[in-house]
Amino acid sequence: MLNIDYRGKKSNGINKKISTLIISVIFVLMLIGTLNATSTKLSVLGLFSLSLTTGLAMLYLVLHFTVSKKVNKTHVILISISAAFMGVSLIGLFGNIQKSGLINLIQFALCIGFTLFLSLINWDRYKILTLGKIASVFILIHFFIWASTGFESAFSSIYANPNLIGPYMLFMLFFIIWARWHSNYSFFYNTVFILGALTMIGSDARSSLLSGLIAFFTYLSWRFLAESKIRFSLFILIVLLFILALIFFYSQLPTWKHYLYFESIMLEYTGKSLMSGRQFLWGPILPVIGEHPWFGYGPGVQAGDVMFVNHSLHNLFLQITLQNGYLGLTLFLALLISIWMIFWGARKDRTVKLVGAFFIATLIHQTFEIALIQNQLSIGLMQWFIISIGISQVLYDPKRVQDNQLITFHTHK
Repeated sequence: MLNIDYRGKKSNGINKKISTLIISVIFVLMLIGTLNATSTKLSVLGLFSLSLTTGLAMLYLVLHFTVSKKVNKTHVILISISAAFMGVSLIGLFGNIQKSGLINLIQFALCIGFTLFLSLINWDRYKILTLGKIASVFILIHFFIWASTGFESAFSSIYANPNLIGPYMLFMLFFIIWARWHSNYSFFYNTVFILGALTMIGSDARSSLLSGLIAFFTYLSWRFLAESKIRFSLFILIVLLFILALIFFYSQLPTWKHYLYFESIMLEYTGKSLMSGRQFLWGPILPVIGEHPWFGYGPGVQAGDVMFVNHSLHNLFLQITLQNGYLGLTLFLALLISIWMIFWGARKDRTVKLVGAFFIATLIHQTFEIALIQNQLSIGLMQWFIISIGISQVLYDPKRVQDNQLITFHTHK
């Protein structure tokens, strides 16, 4: 068991190689889990792998808390908000009992457990480079598959559509950059980064391209954002308000007087429309949500259950509001804000800076997809993995020893 405390000490003589092996197995299982996004029989293997990944993480987390009987106050905050969100979801589930609702509730709990477990890891150079090598193999496999097609456009690799390979490449680039910082073989990782970025571009997945671009600008702006806690706090609020405002304004975009001009430019240079069909979902779903504003329709409800459509909403925030109402959305936003504010604790750390940039990329990506806590968890787990690294960096920051207090709990016989 990975019984590691928050001061960076290894308990019970845990061997670094053994702990690295455990983390590597979980990482590999997560990547095998991407097979769940294929349209082949391998999707069963992918689903099993995702279940095993989250199950192992939850098992180790429970064992850790059971043996140590200690929990960090940072974890208490995340667990409390997550529990409140699940409470709202349960109320909705009791009002509309569905198997899919129970599955979504369990998936959310597993994602949080997965994140908490990984945040207990004190990441050293050996572990970082190991993940970098695994991520490199994953990227190179898909690049060579793309090359074998003659570098076709809208490349989807072995997956059902390009909107899957795009984010897989994007979030694997985090591990390439991270490993590059700790490796003596910069040329190798620079090459893999370029090939991964090209593969992402080849997917034509606009949500991934936009997310990557915003991550880049967030990284460049980090020093400015981290100069003031007020500025740091306002940034996440502005990002979330922008995302929520986009839901309304995007659906109204065709009514804008300059829309046709920009639409013609988009079609000329990209071959794609400004609109993706989401305008036919996002606008009409808002009054439907208004009929059950507080607790929503239940955690298992899809857009097709309340509208005459057969498509996903392609927006995590709308999906949560539909399922769990405005109370659920408020708690989920509180969870996201809490995660961002945790990063403030080690804002000068280069890894936290990179995690913060990819965290914003995750939020932008989820504005156009639903993967963080349901649907394509093979993407969501990559995003939670990165988030957990940022939390870990804060917990193990030697400058925050006094802040990283442990709360001891006792079991009574």
